[in-house]
Amino acid sequence: MQKKASSRLIQLFIPKGRLHRAGMTGVSKLLVRGFSTLVGFLVLPLTAQYLGAERFGLWLILGTLLTWVSMADLGLSNSLINALSSADTRHDRRSAQSALSSVFFLIILISLGLLLISLSIYAMLPWDLMLNLKSLSNSQEVQSAILICLVIFVLKLPLTIPSRVCNAYQEGYLYELWYALSNFLSFAAITIAIHFKADLPWLIISFFGMQLLGDVFAAVHIFRFRHPWLLPRLEFFDFSIARSLTSKSLQMWIAQISALILCQTDLLIVLKLFGSSEVASYGIVLRLFMLVCYIPSCFITPLWSAYSEAQSRGDYWWINQTFKKSLLFGLLWSAGLSGVLLLSAQKIIAIWFNPDIIPSIDLLFAMFCVAVVTTIARCVATLINGLAETKLQTLIAPVTAISNLALSFFLGAHLGSAGVAWSTVICTTFFSLVILGGNAFSKIRIKSSHVKCNLDV
Repeated sequence: MQKKASSRLIQLFIPKGRLHRAGMTGVSKLLVRGFSTLVGFLVLPLTAQYLGAERFGLWLILGTLLTWVSMADLGLSNSLINALSSADTRHDRRSAQSALSSVFFLIILISLGLLLISLSIYAMLPWDLMLNLKSLSNSQEVQSAILICLVIFVLKLPLTIPSRVCNAYQEGYLYELWYALSNFLSFAAITIAIHFKADLPWLIISFFGMQLLGDVFAAVHIFRFRHPWLLPRLEFFDFSIARSLTSKSLQMWIAQISALILCQTDLLIVLKLFGSSEVASYGIVLRLFMLVCYIPSCFITPLWSAYSEAQSRGDYWWINQTFKKSLLFGLLWSAGLSGVLLLSAQKIIAIWFNPDIIPSIDLLFAMFCVAVVTTIARCVATLINGLAETKLQTLIAPVTAISNLALSFFLGAHLGSAGVAWSTVICTTFFSLVILGGNAFSKIRIKSSHVKCNLDV
């Protein structure tokens, strides 16, 4: 009887602390992302008016490529979240030290390899043909901008670790403060660069380069003050742990790179089908509707480590209830705000950006659906990754990505740029929501019912 009462007390208070930490991260993320949203709204019209249609399209493409940095570490930084969260539950600092140091030095090796490869081949590639450029063809400005992006890409790789450490310890709110600082610095830097009529390479340095400072400051704060015992050291590198984390991370990486192809290749497909000028219109609409997804993601993403901790304690009832609440929250928020944006986006773009790139209502409605299904899919992905139930995801994700690429070109050719967005909606709904979401929800419901029966005995 006493054991049963203790179990109920643990269930009562531990989930509250779990949600409290996730909530703090969500609120801080919401405030910071709100500031980032403001920065984005200010930077987009500045760059759109300053660069012109084709250069602005190239700016959006290069910015999109820089978001791909998360896939270049083979999923190691994401596997680190589960490893650190599990070690923290056991109060095992030694395992945490070994996991972080092993991942850090593996990522350093990957970064150096990518840098050498990039420097060797970038000058030989026909960038004007690959990026479907016209007026910027054979421009030295383009090659310099691409080289700078490659260097920033490589530098960002090891700097993804501070955010993963904060997420693992459910302290994402601390990282968000440094992220806010980096956004402020990048906005100030690009404003100064535009004032002095800087060219595209200097704009990339001023905006994307300055964003690296936030990760540097976060690393100093974490490894010097917050968790100094986690500072990466070669002596803590463990080959067996590195091999185990690499094996686990590859499953996450396959799903991650597939999700990247699903969600981040739209601009490249539009570029190939319609040219860089159309990228400007599609890119602005995509950015506007993806802002809708940022707010629920601020509260959904921190649940990754919370799910992982809850599973280590066998608290599947909490996982089940929290997952259902996250789905409801994501659906209501994304549908409501996307609906407002659907009705007002044309006026916003005409006034705030450029009247020459006003999108069609067909594209806006397709983006409305993209925002809704993407938000719900994030809820599902967070649950799957938090529970490390990635086997089915590893099998389904490549099929989803390949299907989306083929369908994007087909629908794009018949429906215009809106067809590219509809392809994302169709593939995400069928593969991510119906197959993966249905499988994850059924597993958690079964486990939570077993736990509830055991508690009642």
